[in-house]
Amino acid sequence: MRELTPAKLMFHSCGSIVDILDDLVEIGVDIINPVQVTARGMDPMALKKWTCMTKRGFNP
Repeated sequence: MRELTPAKLMFHSCGSIVDILDDLVEIGVDIINPVQVTARGMDPMALKKWTCMTKRGFNP
């Protein structure tokens, strides 16, 4: 995707996506919206390790 455009890629999801976050980084996702911190595994402090992404609705 990055070869086609300089635009940022935003991914929308509800619920827990912690199991696929590494895959989203690999395919070039820049922004996650929203981050549902009440979902399983979506602990705000644990999500800080994905520093290459902007997390909208995220306030650890």
